[in-house]
Amino acid sequence: MMCGGTGAEKEADKEVQALCDELKDEILQKAGKNGAELFKALKYKSQVVAGTNFFVTIQVHPNGECVHARIFRPLPCNRVEGGKTCQLHSVQTGKKVADEVNHFFNKRKSINMSEPMVGGLGREKKADKEIQAACDGLKKEILEKAGKDGTEMFKALKYKSQVVAGTNYFVKIQVHPGGECVHARIFSPLPSKGGKTKYELNGVQTGKKIDQPVEYF
Repeated sequence: MMCGGTGAEKEADKEVQALCDELKDEILQKAGKNGAELFKALKYKSQVVAGTNFFVTIQVHPNGECVHARIFRPLPCNRVEGGKTCQLHSVQTGKKVADEVNHFFNKRKSINMSEPMVGGLGREKKADKEIQAACDGLKKEILEKAGKDGTEMFKALKYKSQVVAGTNYFVKIQVHPGGECVHARIFSPLPSKGGKTKYELNGVQTGKKIDQPVEYF
């Protein structure tokens, strides 16, 4: 699931190379490729996002066992097909009631950072009926991803929210003449009036080859 559909894969242009260059040190550091012989953006996909991410603590057992769910609610004009108002992005398991819920990305074979993030997280709040309803609508997916089918309990306890608006770029970057690549997830927020666009690195996948498609992560 994702905030909005990614566009078709395209050849990287000067704009995409420039945004990668701006984050070159961060990308290579997170990929463990400092001193790479090559740093060339080859292909990319983009994704326009607008809505709110909810990071929710959900109790799934009376003994205090919890999972953290990342749920995205797009703006009404961008609501998903099938009548759902929310989308499940990812789940973290092995949590307790006292654990603070924080920003996190999908569980993939990737290197993701909690900072910088798409937009600042609000303070932690007690989950209300709206949050419980959002979780209930995604209960089956959440429990499947958490490996908790048939759980005795499913109660949203607390959450943080994050407003997002801008574009995600998923970029294939060649870092070695032999064809080794990394995939970078770069976020470009909507510019403020008179403000300069600032790119943020949100994730990196390593061990990629030129012929592997770049996908959402």
